[in-house]
Parts: sequence; C-alpha cells; structure tokens
Amino acid sequence: MGELVGDSVYERYGNELPLLIKILDIDGPLSLQIHPDDNTAMERHNSYGKTECWYIMEAEPSARIYLGLNRTLTAQEFYDMCKNNTIERALNVITPKKGDLIHIAPGTLHAAKGGILVAEIQQVSDVTYRVYDWGREHDPSTAREMHMDLAIDCIDYNLLVPESLLRLEGFCETPYFKIQEQEIIEPLVKNSHFHDGFTLYFVTEGSVEVFTGKTMEKIGRGEVLMIPASLGEYRIIGKGKVLEISCI
Repeated sequence: MGELVGDSVYERYGNELPLLIKILDIDGPLSLQIHPDDNTAMERHNSYGKTECWYIMEAEPSARIYLGLNRTLTAQEFYDMCKNNTIERALNVITPKKGDLIHIAPGTLHAAKGGILVAEIQQVSDVTYRVYDWGREHDPSTAREMHMDLAIDCIDYNLLVPESLLRLEGFCETPYFKIQEQEIIEPLVKNSHFHDGFTLYFVTEGSVEVFTGKTMEKIGRGEVLMIPASLGEYRIIGKGKVLEISCI
C-alpha cells in the first residue's frame, strides 16, 4: 500500500484512501451546514472530519455561495436567527465565478443557491451537520434531518472575511492536501518521487493524456487519474486545465 499512496500517507491513514472528489450540481438551495474537525468527528462518529475545497467549474449569474458570518454572533444569537428564518442576513454572500477555488475549513458555515457546478475535494468523511434549510425544515413534506444540537459547539461564530478563503491564484494548501491548477499547453514532465504521497489529476477543461513510459491514460473533463507514489517520471500532454491534488 505504501507504494501506492506513499510511506508517510500510509503511516498516517493505513489502508484507507484519505481523499475524495465529488462533483456537486447545485440547483436548488443547498442547506446551511458545517463539518466537524478530526477530533470531534472521531469522538462522535469514529470518522475523520472534513476539510474541503470547492473549485467552481460553472456558475450561473444568479448563483450565490454563503460563506461564514459577516458579524460575530453568540451561539444563542445564531440559534435564534436560524429558528426565526433571519440567519441569511448574518451570512457573507459571494458571487462565484468559473475557476474560483474556495477553502472551507471545519466549522465554517456554508451553503449555496442557483446554478453552480462544483468539484469538491475533501477528506474522506460523510459527517455533515445541517443547521438551516431555508425554511424547508419547518414543512413536514420537505423536512430533512437537522443537526443543530451536534453543530452548536462546532461552529465558528467569528466574523469571517470571505476573501480570506478565496484562492484566486489557483493554489490551495490545507493540512491534508494541496491543490494547484495547471493549464496544459506544452508537455509537462513530472516525477512522483519528488513527493512522498500520491497525486490526483482532475480535468476541469479539455482533455489530457498521461504517459508513464509503458502505458497511456486519457482523461477528460470531470474525470480523475491517480498517480501512485512509486511511479517515477511521467508526462502530461494535451490541451486543457487540470487540478493537481497532492495528498500530504
């Protein structure tokens, strides 16, 4: 397993692959939610927490992302505003653009509305705490399970400047993975031995071919290729854009 994921990654995670990529096609409102950190998730759910990054693949002009609080609140104030359907006024609102990369740390309130296609790069975890569902939670025909009791002591109630989470240069580093957006025009030569871990390539535009010397793999938009830690030198050719995701 160490040859696949790298010795340091194997020591940290064992036989589990620690990263997951999802494609989120958001049309209707996404519930306001948070994810716990590793310590809380392990204690409560025997799971890792969830640090994630959103890469915006497409966004309609009407799309909106809600990210953190625009003022500092107490837990009671936050609870009351959710119950009174007034929490939206306390949330930062950003208009996403194609190519935006957003770092969402554990405890950060987030939601979305409108037409958005998102590539979500995250720790492997299904632990999500919903705290507000745009009034749908009060209608028996649309109500879903809510988790305010679990979330209340995990939320970051401090004022957040949303620009601090935007990675406009196409680079994002978290304690668990690094993301670098790259445009492939000329052949790109890489070597997996320069990084003690595996690498994922996710195509956001066009298509590319990855040559290892013995094999060739072609990947198109929305597809992922894993480069084993032990592979050595490889080449990427084609015309397109990729996210290079390195597990730490």
